[in-house]
Amino acid sequence: MTLEHEDIDKLSVGIEPENWTLLIPAAGKGTRLGYHLPKILYPILDRPMLDWLLDIFRGLYEKLIIIVSPEGSVPIEEYLKNHSERNWALVEQPMPMGMGDAVLRGLEASVTPYTVCVWGDQIALKRQTVLAGMKVLQAYEHVSMTLPTHCSCNPYIHLQRDKNGNIVEVLQAREGDAMPSTGESDCGVFFMRSSVVLDCLKHLINEDVSVKLRGRQSREFNFLPILPYLSDVASLRITKEEETLGVNTRDDARRVSFFLTVDSSLIC
Repeated sequence: MTLEHEDIDKLSVGIEPENWTLLIPAAGKGTRLGYHLPKILYPILDRPMLDWLLDIFRGLYEKLIIIVSPEGSVPIEEYLKNHSERNWALVEQPMPMGMGDAVLRGLEASVTPYTVCVWGDQIALKRQTVLAGMKVLQAYEHVSMTLPTHCSCNPYIHLQRDKNGNIVEVLQAREGDAMPSTGESDCGVFFMRSSVVLDCLKHLINEDVSVKLRGRQSREFNFLPILPYLSDVASLRITKEEETLGVNTRDDARRVSFFLTVDSSLIC
């Protein structure tokens, strides 16, 4: 099932923050950014990226869970203690085993029916996209995940689909896969039915299929390759490429800063 924003406007369901956990995998270091603290605290327009993320999701979740590295837990904890977050928990990822492992640890700590997982550098997401993703998952009981996607040239990720529109394979440039010239990528945010995705991850990590989830080059336990094993993934088509921007380098930081500045001026 692929939905456009016009389809979401027709849904009469309201957001239920008490049923949602916000999960942020943030065990990454800011090495490529030349930063000495966890990447999620890197300043964009004089504000840590974590600040931007929490603003996007403000008032939409009951609990915040952040996946941290052992060395990154102290500065992130200090940040949270100095801000207005009231219900949060840090979950350590002792070794950098990949996003699949990080999401698994986060879902094990989540106690709400729904969990929205967002990569720690996806600060250009629009709140409208977040609200749409949450509404779809609440409105359709058979849907296990709402997945915002974007079609672009020279994709870093490509979701291969069958004739019925089901995701059958996930191609990743970082793992050396042959990439198409035009492809469909995720946007770094996943709206999940907590128990369904947790059960899927637990099953896959313990089965022979886990070999397919481990990157050929990174050797990490990736998260995106579980998509073909989930039933009823609803795709939400995103038209603005800016929302897909992550921050891995200083050039990325400049691009996102520009987008956020322009977006702010349009709102004003």
